[in-house]
Order: sequence, then C-alpha cells, then structure tokens
Amino acid sequence: MVQVLTPHLPQAYPTRLALIDANLDHYQELAELVSQHVETLIIRRDRNGIEQVSEILNSLKLVNHELQALYWFAHGAPGEIILGNSSLNPASLSQYSNQIKAWKSALDRTANLFIYSCNLAQNTGSHFLQSFSRILGINISASSHRIGDSNRGGTWQLDFNTHSEYSSHLSLKPSLFSSYTGILATAIVTTTADSGAGSLRNAIATANPGDTIIFSASLANQTITLTSGQLEINKNLTIDGSAAANLTLSGNNISRVINLHSYQNLNIQNLTIANGRVTNTDLIEGAGAGIKTGEGSNLSVNNVQFRDNIARLGAGIFAFNKSTATITNSTFDNNDATSGLALDYKEQSGGAIVGFVANSLTVKNSKFTNNKGLNGGAINNLLTPLTIENSIFLNNDSTPGKNAGAVVGYGGAIYSDGSSSVNNDNIGGDIIIRNSRFEGNTGSGQGGGIYLYVYPPDKVTLEDSTLLNNSVVNNAEGVAQGGGFFYAAKTGLAPGNSPLVISRTTFSNNVSADQGGGLWVGENAPLIITNSTFSENEAQAINGNGFGGALTVFNQSNPTTIINTTFAYNKAAKLAGAIFHGDDQKITVQNTIFYENIASNALKNQQHVSRSLIDAGGNIQYPPKLTDIPFPGDLNVTDKVTLADPKLGPLQSINGVLVHPLLAGSAAIDAGVNGGVASLDQTGNPRIVDGDGNGSAIADSGAYEATRTLLPPPSNTPPTLVTPIPDRTATEATPFNLNIASNFTDLDGDALVFSAVGLPEGLVLNSGTGIISGTPTRNAVGTRSVTVTVSDGNGGIVSDVFDLAVTAATPTPTPQPTPTPTPQPTPTPTPQPTPTPTPQPTPTPTPQPTPTPTPTPEPIPQDRAGNSLDLAADLGVLNGSQSVDDLIGSADTDDFYSFRLETESLLNLDLQGLTGNAYIQLLDSQGNLIQEIAAADLALDEFAVSLAAGDYFARVFSTNPENTAYTLTLSNQSTATPDLDECGGGGNCQTTISGTSSDDLLMGDECRNFMLGEAGDDSLMGNQGSDTLLGGMGKDTLYGGKGNDSLLGGEGDDSLMGNRCHDSLYGGKGNDVLWGGKGDDYLEGGEGDDTLSGDRGSDTLVGGEGRDLFILRTETASTDVSEADLILDFEVGIDTIGLIDGVTPEDLILEAVEGNTLIRVAGSNQVLGIVVGIAPQQLPRSFASVEMAIG
Repeated sequence: MVQVLTPHLPQAYPTRLALIDANLDHYQELAELVSQHVETLIIRRDRNGIEQVSEILNSLKLVNHELQALYWFAHGAPGEIILGNSSLNPASLSQYSNQIKAWKSALDRTANLFIYSCNLAQNTGSHFLQSFSRILGINISASSHRIGDSNRGGTWQLDFNTHSEYSSHLSLKPSLFSSYTGILATAIVTTTADSGAGSLRNAIATANPGDTIIFSASLANQTITLTSGQLEINKNLTIDGSAAANLTLSGNNISRVINLHSYQNLNIQNLTIANGRVTNTDLIEGAGAGIKTGEGSNLSVNNVQFRDNIARLGAGIFAFNKSTATITNSTFDNNDATSGLALDYKEQSGGAIVGFVANSLTVKNSKFTNNKGLNGGAINNLLTPLTIENSIFLNNDSTPGKNAGAVVGYGGAIYSDGSSSVNNDNIGGDIIIRNSRFEGNTGSGQGGGIYLYVYPPDKVTLEDSTLLNNSVVNNAEGVAQGGGFFYAAKTGLAPGNSPLVISRTTFSNNVSADQGGGLWVGENAPLIITNSTFSENEAQAINGNGFGGALTVFNQSNPTTIINTTFAYNKAAKLAGAIFHGDDQKITVQNTIFYENIASNALKNQQHVSRSLIDAGGNIQYPPKLTDIPFPGDLNVTDKVTLADPKLGPLQSINGVLVHPLLAGSAAIDAGVNGGVASLDQTGNPRIVDGDGNGSAIADSGAYEATRTLLPPPSNTPPTLVTPIPDRTATEATPFNLNIASNFTDLDGDALVFSAVGLPEGLVLNSGTGIISGTPTRNAVGTRSVTVTVSDGNGGIVSDVFDLAVTAATPTPTPQPTPTPTPQPTPTPTPQPTPTPTPQPTPTPTPQPTPTPTPTPEPIPQDRAGNSLDLAADLGVLNGSQSVDDLIGSADTDDFYSFRLETESLLNLDLQGLTGNAYIQLLDSQGNLIQEIAAADLALDEFAVSLAAGDYFARVFSTNPENTAYTLTLSNQSTATPDLDECGGGGNCQTTISGTSSDDLLMGDECRNFMLGEAGDDSLMGNQGSDTLLGGMGKDTLYGGKGNDSLLGGEGDDSLMGNRCHDSLYGGKGNDVLWGGKGDDYLEGGEGDDTLSGDRGSDTLVGGEGRDLFILRTETASTDVSEADLILDFEVGIDTIGLIDGVTPEDLILEAVEGNTLIRVAGSNQVLGIVVGIAPQQLPRSFASVEMAIG
C-alpha cells in the first residue's frame, strides 16, 4: 500500500502529513527532505493513487484529532494531478467525489491542502481546483507555474488559493527544498493521433528538458500508430504509460519507434513498443527498430514490452557507442534481426538487444522469448560490460546465421565478444549472469544457449542459474560446440587470462551435435566450477564424433578446478560421457560425483572421462570402469577415486534449484574433504554437516549436502508421451498449424514447457501452448527431423522426434486461351395453337373484421420518485453512498425517497443542479420534518445530521417549474459505539501516550490510545480500544490488544502483534515480524526481510521490498475460499511461503484461478491462501516448512 519513511514528528500528534508520488524523479530524495519536518508517506506508482490516499487517511486518522495540513507532491498539468497510476481531473472528479468527501473526517475544518504540481492552476485548472475544494470543503493551494529546482525553471511558491481567507502559516518554506534537483512537470498525452495538439509527438516537441510525459487514462488498451516517422528525443525526458494500461507505441511496420539523440537521457516505462521496422543497410541506421540510442546517451527501460520489431541488428534496442542501457521488468518477444546476412556487420546482428561498445548493458527481471538473430537470438554484446540478473531466455534462435560463414550463428540466446572497449588494458570488463534461466534456445556452431568470447583481463561469472534443453547444431563448417554454453578466452598482453567462474548452476538436457553437450571451454580460459550439476546432457554423433557429454575442455595448460559438482546421466556418442579433454589440460576434481555417465562406443572405452583427472580427495565414481583394456580403453576418473554407489535421487527442484539429492545409504554422505569448500551447497543449505550422525561434520561429495534435519525431497513424476507425434507435411508459403500439447501429459499436473530443435524456417513453437505455427519459407523446402522436448519445471523431461516435410508451392498454371465456338444456325420455331380458356366462377369475398384501434400509450413519467410518502421511491438499506436524479423535462420536482439506516449514522445529503427556491427536507418514518434547508442558503448544497437506526424519507422540492434537473446523493457513516470488550472499543475517550529517547514500556487504557515510542527499543501495548501505535526508531514490540488497531513499526527490527479484531500492521524499515491474530487483518512488511503471519481470519499480506516469509497455517483454515489469506506481492525466487502445523510442500494442491494460485491442503481440502498474480507452475520451489513461535 504505502511505504512509511522515518517519521520525525514535532509533537505527539502528527498534525501535518505529506504524500509523495513515486512517479516523481528522485522521489526518495524529496521524501527525505520533507520528512525532516512533516510525517511523510509514499504513493506507489503501480496502484490507484486516489484509493491510496483514502487508505492512508483512514489508517492514520487520529481519534478526535484532525490534520491541519495535507501536502501532495505529484506530477501535474493544468487541471490534472497524477497520483499512482490514476489521475484526478475534471472528468474523474465526480467519479471520486464520494471518496473525497470521506477525507473530511481526517481534516480539521480550517485545514489546508497544499498541492505541489506543475502548472496545476494554470488556465482552466483554477476551475477544477474550485470544484475540488467545494467537494473537500477546505482551502486548496496550488501553483500556476513550474514546481521544482530553480536551476531548471522551477519554484516552490504556491500562488493560487481557492479561499480568499487562506492563511499561509502552515505552508512549507521554499528553503526546505534547496537541494532537490528534480522538477514536477508533466505533459499529458490525450490522443492516439500521430501529431497535433494532445499527441505524443507534440508533447515531446514542447516539453522542457527533465519533464515527464504521461498518458491520459482514456488511452488505456489503445495504440499510438506513427505515420510520420520515428519519435525524436533530443532532450532529457521521462515517458510513463502507467496511467494508461496496455498502451502501445507502434512503428506501423514502416519506421523506428524512438530515436534517442546523443548525450540525452530517456526513462521510458509501463507501455509496449511494437512493429518498429528499419531496413537501411547502414550499421547505425539499420539498427534498433524499437529504440536506437545515440553516442553517450543514457537509456532506462522499466516494464516495457518489445514485440514484433524488425531490424538489421538489435530489433528491440540498439545501445550505441559510450551509451548506457538499463532494462528492468521488461519482455522481448518475436523480435527479428536476421535480414542482414549479406552485410559486413552481420556478426553483431542480435535479435532483441545489441550493446555496441557501450558503457554498460544491464538486464534485470526480464524475459526474452522467440527472438531471432544471426549472432545471439536475444542479446548481442560487443566490447561492453554486461550484467544479467533474474531473467528468462526461452526459445530464442540464432540458427538463421548457420550458413553465413565463420563467427555467425553463435549463441542461441546470448552472444558476447569482449566486455571492455579497450582490450589488454589491465582493467577489463565484467560479464555477470546470475539467477537466470536459459531454456529451449538454439544456436549453430558454438553456444546453443550462451556464447562468450573475452579478452584479458575480462572476468566472467555464471551463478545461481539453470541451462535446460538448449542445443547447438552443426554450422556450414561442421562445427557444433557447447549445447548449453560456449566459452573461450584469448591470450592477451595483459597479465593473467580471463577465468570463467561457475557456481550453483545446473546444466541439464542440453545437446551438442558434436562436442560439449552442456559446456565447451577453450583457448586460454581458466575454469572454476563449484556446487553445480551436469545432468543428462548429450554430445551427439551428427558428424561422426560426439565427445564430452557434459563438458569439453581445450583450454591449453590453464587450470581447471571442479569442486562439489555432480555429473550424472550424461552421454557422449563416442567418448567421455562426463568430461572430454586432451593431454595438455590439467583438471583437478574434489568432492565430485561421476554417476552413470556413458559413451556409446562399441569397445566401451572412456565412459566417464577421456583422461585421468587430478584427485584432490572426496571423489566418487559409479559404475567403475567397464574394461581393463589399457588406454585408450575405459578408465576411472582418478587413481584414488572411491568406487561406490552414491545413490542419487532423480533430478528435482529443491529450494528452487534442480539437483540430484543423496538418498539414504549414499556413499557420498560425509565422504568429502572439508578444505576449500564453500559454506553452502547448491541449494543454499549448510555444506559441512554431520550427515551420517556419527558425530563428525564432514562435507558430502557432489552438489547436494544431505542432512538429517532437511525435508525429504519432493517427489516428481516426469511428463510422459501419450501418443508419438506423427510425421507431418507442410507447404511453402502456406500457413501451418500443429498442436502437439495433447501428445503429452503430466500426472502431477505441472505446467509443461515445450521446446523444439530442427523446425523449418518460418515456423515457431509456442512454449506455453505447444502449438507449432507459421508459414514455411522457400528455404524450408525439404524434410527435417524435429526433436520436441517437454519439461515440467521440476527436472522431469520427455522428448519425441518426428519428420516434418515442406513441399514446394505448386506454381499457378498459365491460363490458356478459350477456343472460339463455331456458330450454329438458329432453327425456325414451329408455331403452337393457342388453347381456349375454361371460364371460372367469380368467388364470393370473405368478410373481414373491423380492426380494433391500438391505444396511444401513456407517457412514461421521468421523475424517479412520487409526489407523496406512499409513492416514494425505495432506496433500501443505505450503506455507504447512493445517488438518484430527476431528468430534464420532467413535469415537476417534488420527489420523495425512502431509505433505512441499520445502525446509528451520520447522514450526509448533497444536492446538485437546483438553484434558488429549492429545498431538501429530511423526514422521519411518519413524515414529520427533521430538518429542512434551502439550496439557495447553502454554499455546498448539502447538510449532515446524526440519526438513529430506522426508516426515513428525503424530499426534494423546487418552486420553479423550469428548474427540475438535479442529482441527490445520500451517504452515511456508522457512528454506533461497538462493544468495548472486543472490536472498535474505546467509546468517546482518548489517551495520548508518548515515550522518551530511552527504552520505554507504554501501557494503554480502556480508551482509544495514540502511542508514540520515539527512539529506543520500546514496548507498546494498546490494551482495549481501537489504538494507533507508532514504534519510531529502535527495535520495538507493538501489541494491539483488543479493538481495530493500527500498528506502525518505523525503523528497526520490530515485532508487531495485532491480537484481536481487524488490525492494520505496517512494518516500515528493518527485518520485522508481523502477526495479525484474530480478525481480518492487513499486514505490510515494508523494507527489509520480513515475516508475516495473518493467523486467524481472512488476512491480506504484502511483503514489500526484501526477502519476505509469508506464514500460512492449517489450524484455523477452512474450505471456504473467501476466508483464505491473500498474498498480494509474492516475488518468485525471492520470497518464501512458510508452512507450519506439520504441513509439508508434498501436502499441497496448487490450483490456477483467474491468473492466481489457490493453495489447498490435500485430503482436508482446506484453503491456506491465494497468491495473487502468480501461476501454480511458478510456485513449487517457494515453500518451506518452518516453526513459528509467535501466536
């Protein structure tokens, strides 16, 4: 909901509150400045801002103490304010009027709203502010000029007020903002037109440097199609589509979408860039159909979808010389850079992104699918530092370059040539790939998934990643190396070579048509592998070879060190199922398992390895060598290796990592040596433990460390082939469609991921649906063997092979001239006699009944209510707000409305539309007058009155027959006093309790308490009543007790316990523990690694930033979905769902429900929770059994 910054409250009550919109540039900087004087909260950019304001004022409202000043900091334009992903303007003011009216209860009658937004009061903006002020009932101060840094034309003076009697004593001093460098300016795009007023092109042209351009909410789900060429960005700008969901910028398949000029900055976010197209053969002008950056520019991309863009290179993004490109939370699908085969620079033709001698290229939390390039199906990187984190590369393809000569076709997903613009410079650059997944990518020649070539002293790190089902096929020269990953490092003038460091990474089911099914390392590259798994990789015999099923090493005399790694079920067609290397390579292994690796040669030679390795202790091999034939016969991996069965479990996901666990009785348990090992195993569990229970803590062999206290690995049934895919025939230039999903099934119900190798040109496989579709090209004519691989995300894999023949299109036949027929003579007809007609009698007419005239219908009255009590329109039970109206042209206006209040309430009646001689009357159930007021006497045409529960009437009456159109709004707010013993207690009394800078113990009474801990490690106990507890700084403990409480931890590692009733808990900064207790609670962790447990009731859990633990329990869970806890912001791979009460992950059933995941307990059918926005197949690795002491 909101992020609570450090509140610096000048007194026990916060009388002033600032709300800062996260869409602002440097909003954190601004918040820190403001929070020194005013309690400060952040409006999130990804949610409706008006709703957030309502939630904030409700949750922070002090009992019988109202705010004197409210400050908004947000982007604005004349008559429009941007809050979160919504906007407040004349059109939306009526939509939000009821929410705005409810804010009054948190504001003093003399309060002021100060709005710091650029140009808000300019032109017609003043009328909008007057309307806003009438609804809110207080003065609003705003600006008719730019707000922000004076060096950029801004100021902090508010020169407009809606009330003439406004007093400025609560305004903020401009000196407070002296160090803020941002500007609060916004241009709003209101039309999809390519040019003209309100267009994006016009907004760019008229914007000032540093401005933010946003889009009206009315443009949601629409497309801005460029018809007059690319958009030129020649100044520093932010373009943000968050207010117009699913907005697309289209190049119309005729032009680039955005051209960022040299040395300019562009921040673009929350929209789609599609159908850009460039065909120029120039290196620069033929690049970047989505976005092209100029030299020295700075591009920041967040939550942008790039799809269906076409260029010679970098179809999505081209980052040019000395530029910086940062891409986060974005997707790239079906971008194509394969049209440059005849060009000299084809080596840089990456499908989605190209970094071309840039300062840096950073990709985080993004996904690349179905992109095609000549080198690097997704990314091509030249002499640029490269960082990739938490990203997915699926079904990308670089094989279109396989026949284009040397150094083309490499890197199905990523191709990189160097990571520093200056080679051999004693500094070098870094390539870092971490926590990412490469699956179903295809390359030719070298690198099915990844191709990296570096120069000393560049450094390369691959960690916490998965390479699955990638493949490399032979190129025109017959080369196929590194099904998953190809790495080479050139010898340089700088001291040392460029090492490849791999840790906590799994290579599985990758295939090479020749060497290195999983990984190929060559030239002068030192290699270090720790805590990693190589499983079921294969080096095939397409060209008669097939060496190194898992790994091939030809790195001259550079050292290779492998520690705590598992090689299992890898296969080579000729030699070395696990590792193939020559006499010069020195490979040292420690605590490493070689299990069931095979080489399919007739003599059973060199099954696991091609040469003996250097033994550093703790290594295990099974089975032992198959023959006693001297070299080149079979051999054990080292002279000292332990020959015993490590009893590996099947490849499965544990803690989100694919590994082979050690089963009971494994010879690998406590079989390693402790020296030089990492502190954790591949799954993140402690490495050196006493796995066999003999009292000695010794490292296990292999990537997985067994422990008697660990949960048993979850079982997984691999997907199965139900029906083999039959051979198929397609036709050139004719659309083709084949659904293969029904040929496979998965007994566990896992979501299957499809990938294919060998598809003809023009056809693609949708990884999620299993549909092969497209239009075969002329180059596709012929018969191809297609291998389909299906994985369940938990290590289970099955494959099938079928032939797909593409026939040439049948040429259209040449039309032949139609022969001219020989004319025939026309025969003379023979005349026929005319017959004499038989006379018929004249029929007698049938009499018809006289029609009954249709009566003219009575006009339907337009009044919504009658003119007496017995004819009143019944509005039913009033609960919240309800509006009714009388139409223009009605015969009169003397209308009665009946309604019922179920509890004691404050009733508000608001009349709009009638002026002069108009009245609102409130009557009891017998028609007796309770209150009457003339509209002419009301500045706001409304009044409020406290009423007991019961039946009532409202009457609207006008003495002017020509003045009959109106809208009447009735709204109520319950004022009933709840049970003091339980929720909402406290009656009409209140207590304020403040702490000191020391460690305080603050105890509440039976009233509604406001408690502020200040500094120190405090304990705050609310007792009875609906309390507000603010921990402040320090390590605090907050206990709500009875009542509907609001608990805010502030800074420090806090413990928040709501106890009974419906509580709101906000952790703030620090690693907090939040426990809701009874009732339907709202828990938000804020910053830090938090633990959230809703406990009883239907609770809402929001983790916020950091690695959060969400606790779900079965003790009080029911089978009713409506009573389940909601987890709103779960981050896969970061957050964890904790299970208590003896429940394990194996006890759960995960169901897909409208894009969310419903978590049930098998057998009892209890519903533990709902994870919003996450599919079931993303969650199996996110559970852990934990103990929760609190509650």
